[in-house]
Amino acid sequence: MKIRLGFVSNSSSEAFICPKDMNLDLDQVKDILEEMVNAYNSIYGLYGEEERKDLSFDDMFQEPKMIDSKDMKILKDFDYWTTPTKEQIIIYSMDDNSIPYGIVELIESRFQADRVHLG
Repeated sequence: MKIRLGFVSNSSSEAFICPKDMNLDLDQVKDILEEMVNAYNSIYGLYGEEERKDLSFDDMFQEPKMIDSKDMKILKDFDYWTTPTKEQIIIYSMDDNSIPYGIVELIESRFQADRVHLG
C-alpha cells in the first residue's frame, strides 16, 4: 500500500484569500509560494527505498490573481467570515488535495490568509 504523507486528508480544493494590506504584488506572492514548494521538496525528498517525485508550483497552485467578479460569485456560496474585495489576492489550489498540509499552514501564516474549502 502506498501512503501519501503530508497532504490534506479530505478531498477538497482550497482558496486562500490574502488581506489587502499585505504590501505584496502577484509576482512576489508567486515567488514566495515557489520558495515554499522548494523547501518542501528539500525536506521531504526521499521516503524509504524509492525516491518521491518533487512537486512543482504547477502541481499545487493556479496563478495567484486579484479577486474578480467570478471569484466573488464562487466565494459567496461558502461560509467565509468576511466579504472579500477586489483589492485582495486569491490563491487557488490546482486540484483536490494538491497542496501538502505543511504548505497550507505556511500560506496561512506567511500571508495571514484565510483558507476557504471549495468542496
